[in-house]
This record gives sequence, C-alpha cells and structure tokens, in this order.
Amino acid sequence: MIEKQFTRDESNRAAHQETQHFKADIAAMLPHVDRRERIPLVPYMPTA
Repeated sequence: MIEKQFTRDESNRAAHQETQHFKADIAAMLPHVDRRERIPLVPYMPTA
C-alpha cells in the first residue's frame, strides 16, 4: 500500500496531520502496513 501526500511546507504537513480525516485514515491503514517511512520530495528544477 502506498499513500502519497504532497504539501507546500512542513507547517502545512503538520497542520494536515492534526485533522480528523487524516487521523481516521491513518488509524484504518496502520494495521495493514509493514513499514512506514517518510521520503521528502525534492522538486526537479532544470539548471539550464
């Protein structure tokens, strides 16, 4: 199972994790998860 979540910055991510729907989704998902890891997204920005 893969859950993707994109936020503008750390404060938006933290605020979203405090919402009831996030907490409910995580509570429903965790029994089915073998491991949980957060991988930060680094946007692609061409240098040329």
